[in-house]
Amino acid sequence: IPCFLFALRHTSILQHVPFTKSLFPLPKTPAEICVFHDNALHLQPIFPLLNCPDKPGNQGTLNLLPLHHSPMKIRHLLPLLCGWFAFVGISLKTQAQPSVTFTKNAQPFSQTISAAVAQLHVDLATPLTLQDVHAAKKTWRRSKITLTSTANPALNHSDSAKFRGRGNTSWTMSEKKPYRFKLDKSHALLGGAKGKAWVLLSQPIKGSLLTNPIGFRAAQLVGTVAANHVLPVELYVNQEYRGLYLLTEQVDAASNSVKLKDESKGALLELDDYDGTYKDDNFRLPVSVKSPEAQDYIKAYGKDAEKTFSDQLRSEVNRFTAAVKAGKAGEVVDIEAFARYFFVNALCDNRELRHPKSTFVHRTDIFSPSSLWTFGPVWDVDWAFGYEGTFQYLGTPADSSYLLGAGPNKSGKELFRAMFLSQSVRDAYQRVCHDFVEKGKINQLAA
Repeated sequence: IPCFLFALRHTSILQHVPFTKSLFPLPKTPAEICVFHDNALHLQPIFPLLNCPDKPGNQGTLNLLPLHHSPMKIRHLLPLLCGWFAFVGISLKTQAQPSVTFTKNAQPFSQTISAAVAQLHVDLATPLTLQDVHAAKKTWRRSKITLTSTANPALNHSDSAKFRGRGNTSWTMSEKKPYRFKLDKSHALLGGAKGKAWVLLSQPIKGSLLTNPIGFRAAQLVGTVAANHVLPVELYVNQEYRGLYLLTEQVDAASNSVKLKDESKGALLELDDYDGTYKDDNFRLPVSVKSPEAQDYIKAYGKDAEKTFSDQLRSEVNRFTAAVKAGKAGEVVDIEAFARYFFVNALCDNRELRHPKSTFVHRTDIFSPSSLWTFGPVWDVDWAFGYEGTFQYLGTPADSSYLLGAGPNKSGKELFRAMFLSQSVRDAYQRVCHDFVEKGKINQLAA
C-alpha cells in the first residue's frame, strides 16, 4: 500500500476539477490511475479483481495482469504494479499477517497465514445449528463468543452473547453469509471503544476483502463521524470453519458507534432502498429510523411521547431535505462532517449513495433548531471501487463522473447533487481534498 499511494501522489493522478483547480495543478501522464473531476476521485480500469485466498469460502487469488492492452510504457506500469502489490499492505497492517500468497496453486489459507489471523468462535446453545440461524435471519440465538489472537493476545475475550444473521444482498448472494452479535457485557473487542453490538462482514463478492478496510481507514484519516474499525477473523460456528470475515462495529446509537447524548431527543436515520419505511416529501428518499426503535421509545417514555417524537422527526426530515433542495444545506447540515463523508465515498467511488443505500445521517436533538444533521458513519464500501454497474473492481472509466456519469439515477443522486448547490459545501469539500493531499493523509493511508 505505501507504493500504491506513492503512485497516487507522484504519478499525477490528481487533475483539474471545477472546484479544486488551484489545488491539484499536477500534469497528466500516461501512468495515471485516477483523476479528479466534478469533485470526485475515480479509478481507471487497469487491473482485474483483487481476490482473496483459495480456502473454501474465500474466492480466488490476486492477479496482477492487465485487463487489456495499454499504451503505457513499462516504466509507467512498474509503479502501479508496485502499488497493487502494496495494496496488500492494508491487509498486512490490519490483519498483522506475515505473508500473502498470490499464485493460483497457493496452499490453503490456514497453512499460510492463519497463525497470525485472529479466530472468532461462535458456539450456539445446544441444540442449535447454523441452519437454524439461516432459517430465520432476524431471530436472535443464544451463543458464546470467543475471540483469540496470537498476534495480539490483548484482544482475547470470551462472553455469552446473542447471535443472528444480517444483511440484504450479501445475505442472499452466497452461502458465506454475514452475521451480527450482541455481547451480554460491553467490551472493546477491537481495542478501542467498548460496545455490545458487533458485525461479521462476509465480503462474498470475489475480490472484496480489502474494500471495507480501505474505506474505513480512509474515513478514520479524513475524520468522518464514528468511523469504523476492522479486524479480519477466521470464523468458526460450532467448530465448523466458515471463512475469513471482517469484525467491525455495528452502526447504531451506541458507545462504540454514533453517540447520541440524549436518547429521548436524538435520532439516527438510514437512507436505503432496501429498508426505507417512508419517503420524504422533497426527494422521495427512503427513510428508516435506526435509533430509537419505536418499541424501545414507548417502553422508556410512553406512547404519547413516542407519537410526539415520531411526528417531530418526520417534520424535521422534510425541513432538512427542503433546505438542501433550495441550496441552503448550511442551515441544516454539519457541512464539515458532510464534506469528509462525501470525500471518502468519492475517493472509493462508492456509487451506492446514488440509490441511496447504507447512507447514515443523525442529529443529536430534533427538537432544537440549532441542532444540525450529520452524515456518517461511512458504511458498506464493498460495491465501490468501480464495482457498481460493472460488477468488476476498477471497472469504472476514469472519465466517468461520480454524480453525473454511469450509475443509479435515483433520489440519492439528486440529494447529493443538491448538496453542492451550496457554496459552503463546495468550499468545505475543497478544504478536505486539499488536506488529504497536502497534509500527507494519502501517505498515512499507506502506513
